[in-house]
Amino acid sequence: MHLKHSLIVIAATLSLSACEGDLGPAGAQGEQGGQGPQGPQGPTGPAAPDSRTELQLPGDNFFPEGITHTPDGSLFVGSFTTGQVWRFTPGATRPTAFVTTGLRNVVGLLADAQRGLLWVCDSDFTFATAARVKSFDLATGAERGTYPLPGGGFCNDLTLDAGGNLYVTDSVNSRIDRLAANGTELQVWSENDAYKGGPNEFTLNGIAFDGQGALYVAHYAHSALFRVAIQENGAAAAPVALTVTPAIQSPDGIQRLDANTFVVVEGNGRLTRLAISGNSATAKTLSNRLDSPTTVALSGDTAWVVEGQLGVLIGSEPGPADLPFRVRRVYLP
Repeated sequence: MHLKHSLIVIAATLSLSACEGDLGPAGAQGEQGGQGPQGPQGPTGPAAPDSRTELQLPGDNFFPEGITHTPDGSLFVGSFTTGQVWRFTPGATRPTAFVTTGLRNVVGLLADAQRGLLWVCDSDFTFATAARVKSFDLATGAERGTYPLPGGGFCNDLTLDAGGNLYVTDSVNSRIDRLAANGTELQVWSENDAYKGGPNEFTLNGIAFDGQGALYVAHYAHSALFRVAIQENGAAAAPVALTVTPAIQSPDGIQRLDANTFVVVEGNGRLTRLAISGNSATAKTLSNRLDSPTTVALSGDTAWVVEGQLGVLIGSEPGPADLPFRVRRVYLP
């Protein structure tokens, strides 16, 4: 008991003892007072750390290819074989179906949070039908638009520039197509002899915007990297081939860390960081134990790498597939 409170109790007792006459009966208890106002809510504590080391995908025929993420940490993964897109909510270890119909072979994915859209490269590995880009509502999965690639081809990967223009790699026609912001059709944007490959070779693959005024695009068959500047009028400048040391092999998906630093997935099982200076890039391996990776999504300090195992699917690697299909977590230095 505090000293001040003790003194008050003692003084009251002495005052009652000093009163003349007998102490009367106790009075009735008064009404209980109302509840006081609720105090302000304390600050929200930090979110629990994400302890996931991998994401497992459903079934024995998923063969994932594309991946993207939203600012809240949700991850979307597409299946090359089932034509489905599944979503992992932030922190979830099990996915839920997001798009289950209307797609054939899902390749590249790109979340467009500003417009609330999920862009999807929807191709046909049999080439019986033309490749196209499709868009879906990022919240509900409802279909929003369809944009065929000029001349068919194979839609592989996508990126957006600061103005909301969409760029798409065509791995068969060896060019970059563009859908202008609020445009209604894809148009050929960058076409060059340097992009071409041999018969039945997949050429342009992963693509990323540097956040300033240029695109970086990976050439899968030639193990090359190009920079394509966006000119003031929106047209493509001539591609510039970068010298990468040590050389990269079969580059696939590519994502930006900052204007001069990217990560790229290599078909030999590596995730590699590229530090770009002028027309040169220095490569540093971040992981070399990935199982036939295809692409990557960056979220905070994490690179989520898709292990597509597509070589098993097309017969270039021995099977069966290593199940379950996974997306691996690689921490960024």
